[in-house]
Amino acid sequence: MASSPPENAPFLKQLVSSDRKSRDKAVDSLRTYLTCGKSFTELELLKLWRGLFFCMWHSDRPLTQQQLACTLASLVSPLPESLFLPWITAFWMTVTTNYSSIDSLRLDKFLYLIRCHVNAGFLYLRGKKWEATLLEGYLKVVRNVLCERVGQVSDGLRYHLLDIWVEELEVVDGEGTAPMEEILGVVRDVAAEGRTKVLRKYAKEVLERAVEKESDGVDLVDSDYRNTEG
Repeated sequence: MASSPPENAPFLKQLVSSDRKSRDKAVDSLRTYLTCGKSFTELELLKLWRGLFFCMWHSDRPLTQQQLACTLASLVSPLPESLFLPWITAFWMTVTTNYSSIDSLRLDKFLYLIRCHVNAGFLYLRGKKWEATLLEGYLKVVRNVLCERVGQVSDGLRYHLLDIWVEELEVVDGEGTAPMEEILGVVRDVAAEGRTKVLRKYAKEVLERAVEKESDGVDLVDSDYRNTEG
């Protein structure tokens, strides 16, 4: 069983350094830590993500913020399959728990961090040829964020995730190999079961835009979603 690094571990501090070499060294240390074959408990991953979240919190230059967001997302790629879903789950648990505390001056960098992670998740799944069990587990994690009625998930976070879901899939899936029915299923679930009428309506609009972009003309949105007032 791996012991989690202390939240003030040197590589966490180095991740927000203005020195590129220090940041690169920190990333290498963290990547090695995550891919060394040890097992991690949920608590250990949450502690690690809490440290990474506040690394992002304290990054104070736009370029450094963007690079850090991309760097944290890049940690997804080398993960073993056994760690992919636990890592993604810990990320979303951390984001949903802390989202309401993010002030307006810090919001943009965290929205970019979320976008980078959605992209990284799709890249990982594409690399695994959209393996059904892995994809199902990933979509379950995202569905919990979008559709959870109990808890502290901000509607602002849900709107952002809906906004970028199809956009980032298009960026990753240029060859059109992704199982669109399954991936858009999480948006359909929000359209049918979203917490508020406004959220359900917004999800339907996302589905409409997705259909319009489909070059093959396949109707991915049931007519019920177009005609139901919510």
